[in-house]
Amino acid sequence: MSSTVLATRSVMLARNGKQFAALPDLQIGTGRSAAIVGPSGSGKTTALMALSGIRAPAQGDVTIDQTSLWNLSGAARVRFRGRRIGLVFQSFHLIDAVSVAANLQLAARCAGLRPSEVRLDHLLHALGIDDLRQRRADRISHGQAQRVAVARALFNKPAVVLADEPTSALDDAAAAGLLALLKEAAVSEGAGLVIATHDRRVLGAVDQIVEMEALK
Repeated sequence: MSSTVLATRSVMLARNGKQFAALPDLQIGTGRSAAIVGPSGSGKTTALMALSGIRAPAQGDVTIDQTSLWNLSGAARVRFRGRRIGLVFQSFHLIDAVSVAANLQLAARCAGLRPSEVRLDHLLHALGIDDLRQRRADRISHGQAQRVAVARALFNKPAVVLADEPTSALDDAAAAGLLALLKEAAVSEGAGLVIATHDRRVLGAVDQIVEMEALK
């Protein structure tokens, strides 16, 4: 049975001190997925930043893994994000000059955790990138970098994986492949998955669709 790993209530978003959008209430269970959709400027990325603990909503509550995110102190929220929230960016933000393995291990170190070799071996094998372990991140293909970015997001066994416009620069085949990879990873790891996107190709791949609501 799926248990709730992310829930929001009455989240309002502000820009330049003025509320401009609302995020309809979300409830995501383990292995389940949702897309936050809307046109450019509708607040999708701002909503994802509120869900990740990076930018506070104007009002409302975000609960992840039974923890009220915005009731935490700044330092506690940063620590919680590192340990319980996995982030996949449109630009992968890998560190070019170090190996794939080091990029994954850095996720643990940044969260104040000791990197697990067992975890590293598991994710490299599960995502089909065992042979890239010692290769520098600037010497792998775009598709390989996608897999490394997903592995890094999963390294600390997060409750929720948040992805910001992950398919926007991809052709149909590559977009379908990445969506399948994200969904399979969420199911196998027992995490929730939320994708902020304007890409309508995502809609058929997720369990729930949430449309940003503009405030008048």
